[in-house]
Formats: sequence, structure tokens, C-alpha cells
Amino acid sequence: ISDTHVGGSGHMSYTQQKSYVDKIKDILFCLDDWIQKKGDIDFILHGGDMINNAATDLNLAHEIFDLSVPVYLCLGNHDLTVENGFELWLKKAPEFFLNKSPNFTIHSDNTLIHVFPNQWEVDKPYFWEKSLIPYYLPNQFEGIQQKLMENPDSIHFLATHTSIVGIPSGQTGLNFPFFESGQLFTQQFMEILEKNPQIRGVFHGHTHLNAHVKKNNVHFISVSSFSESPFDFKVIEVTSSFISMKTYNLIDKVDFKAEYNFNKTFVQGRSIDRGFGDDLTRGKPLLTVNSKID
Repeated sequence: ISDTHVGGSGHMSYTQQKSYVDKIKDILFCLDDWIQKKGDIDFILHGGDMINNAATDLNLAHEIFDLSVPVYLCLGNHDLTVENGFELWLKKAPEFFLNKSPNFTIHSDNTLIHVFPNQWEVDKPYFWEKSLIPYYLPNQFEGIQQKLMENPDSIHFLATHTSIVGIPSGQTGLNFPFFESGQLFTQQFMEILEKNPQIRGVFHGHTHLNAHVKKNNVHFISVSSFSESPFDFKVIEVTSSFISMKTYNLIDKVDFKAEYNFNKTFVQGRSIDRGFGDDLTRGKPLLTVNSKID
């Protein structure tokens, strides 16, 4: 899940579908109920912007994300609206991180997910005021490279907040990729992927759109805002030989009537943005899973 913007209002400056952030407790209750009934979900990875303002909303996030499975957070720009923002997270909600660090690795069987949030303000790490030009600190890449060297035979994923390759024109209808992050940033990121073929996917939020692009054998996956109708979330399953993704929504589970703008179905994505299966060993074609919004 991503971009819940807890503490925000239904009239935030950027949304793609109608926001029901004031109902986020109810939406999370439905998600946790779904997880408990399914029974085989190991953890939740939140792609960032868990809250809308770090100065006022952090206590609420600590309260309402107390779910039946662990929740891990890749910090987004709205999570870092105070200087030295991560120190505040460690003080009030350390449960969303491992090893008391914003950069950490989730181990699950033979799969490793490396969480490393991008930076925003030059010379002010883990703080966002107004800049939307992403970059990374040198030690962030060094930490990931070390983990890759230590686990050469594992399947690796990266999780960051901002988009890397943008949302494709074929999805949005625009004549340019939406939410591109800049040539230098993208080039720096792609060089890491090219040097490390064991990285098979990149997860991100920020755009409030479902999207999936496979480039150079790497899956770039984003999810729409969980507090916006129809309350989409993705289930990723990984084995030693297969990766699958399927998108679900909770619009029929919540106890309130939620509106949906069918003029903006591109937000929920094409079939390939909502589900796929990929054989890691045989080079078989990508399978598309039908998980469109009803």
C-alpha cells in the first residue's frame, strides 16, 4: 500500500481519485480483516506518505497502523516535513523500521527487500519542504551494494518513494511519461540495476497511480493511494522461480458509500498494471492476471 496521507483532509492539493482519508481507520480495519481471512500475508510494505504532516500526524499513524502483521515504511516526502524527521519517527513510531534506520532490509525466505527512501532537500537529509527533485546519499547505495554482495543467490527488490521510470504514455494518454524523476537520477538508479541482475523489482508510491513497467528484466511497480477510492492494494508473492502480483480493492468492504470517478480509470491501471506472473527461470512471456476494477 502507499500514500495514505493520514491526518490530511479530503481536499488535499494532490489526489487522483476521491480521497477518504477521514475514513482511513475504517479502511485499514477492512484491510486487516481481509489479511486475517487470507491467512498467508507475511507483512505490509508502505510505499511512503503514510502521514500528511510529520509535525502533527505521527502519533495517529502509530495508533491506527497497529495491525495483525508487521508494517514497514519507506519514508515519503510528507513523512519528513520537519527537519531531522527520522529522529521523530524513531521516537514515536520505531516499529515501522528495522535496526533503527530508515534504510533497512526485509528478509523473507530467499527474498530481500531493500528499503531506501530518496532524499529531497539538498544538504538536508530526511527532510522535505518544497523540492521535488529526488536524490540519494552515497551511503545509501553503499549499504545496498553490501547486502547484494552478501546475498548473491537471493532474489532482491528495492523500495523507494519516488517514481523511477515514470508512468507510461500508454496508460495515461499523455505524450510523455508522467512523474519522470529526471535523467541524472534515473540514470544513477538504472546503473545499479544493470550491475546487479539479481534485483528483479522496484516498488514505489508517490504517484497515486497503479503502474507496472518491465524494463531490462526488472519490474517497476507502483500502487495508487490507499485512502483514495477504490482503496487498492497489491499482493506480491515471490518464490525461488516465480514472481506474481495481483491488485485488490476494498470499495465493497467498507461500511460507507464511496464514489469512484470512471473518467479516470487510468489511475487503477491497465491489466498489466494490476496483475502479472513472471517465471524467473525459463524466460517465459509475462502472464497478465485479470484484476480490473469492477
